[in-house]
Amino acid sequence: MLGKWQDPGYRREQSSAGLDAEFLLTHLQPEHAGMYFCAYKTPGSHGWSEKSEHLHLQVTDTLPRPFLHASPGSVVGRGGNVTLKCQGHLQNLTFMLGKWQDPGYRREQSSAGLDAEFLLTHLQPEHAGMYFCAYKTLDSHGWSEKSEHLHLQVTDNHDRLGASSAKTDSRVIFFTAFSCLAIFLLFPSVILIYRRSQPGSSHEESTKRTRHSFFPEQEASDLPKQERASLSLSTEDPQEGTGADGNSKTPSEAAAASVPAEEPPGPGDYATLNV
Repeated sequence: MLGKWQDPGYRREQSSAGLDAEFLLTHLQPEHAGMYFCAYKTPGSHGWSEKSEHLHLQVTDTLPRPFLHASPGSVVGRGGNVTLKCQGHLQNLTFMLGKWQDPGYRREQSSAGLDAEFLLTHLQPEHAGMYFCAYKTLDSHGWSEKSEHLHLQVTDNHDRLGASSAKTDSRVIFFTAFSCLAIFLLFPSVILIYRRSQPGSSHEESTKRTRHSFFPEQEASDLPKQERASLSLSTEDPQEGTGADGNSKTPSEAAAASVPAEEPPGPGDYATLNV
């Protein structure tokens, strides 16, 4: 049994061999809106079961908005074809395709299903624009709410080629910039590895260290002969500086004793000096 709250005269009964029953309501009007409920009874029972929860049925003046989309896409080349599909929410509908800011453009099509397809062929740039669709039932007095606008674009083939070439150019630029950056970052590492891998670098460092270790001896060899003689005298055994009497001599006395006495000049050694 199907009933309506606050409407005692509304009652519909239906027998069913299964676990449920369907009640079809057709040609609904705003006055059919309200709170509905149902109940059931078995052949042997004397009364109805407890009522179900109430269901609020709403009947609006406008039908739900349809959905419009393009196949294979909304961007089409010059001379190409496209299918605009308008999808509703009910069956047995009449669909309408319109164009924004073009009141003279209108195409209608009836469908037993939930949608309708509008095929547009041999498209030209003037066919581009904003399209929409709507639908109505057999008993409705007006069209449903319009769908969202679909922007159809008709492009030339060279425009599409230009766009693809622009994408290719951007990829080449990106790849070139990335390669240059990678080379710039890897170049110092390559130089450092190359320097460390040279066999002469460690030899030069060892040579420098050897030169520094023998530098005092080199300085001694570079001293004048007189300074080296003095240095050798100062470093000799102190016993060599003692005289025949056993007394030690000063360094100056020892140096004087070591220098042989000069002989008086002979007659041939004198020079004539004229004043």
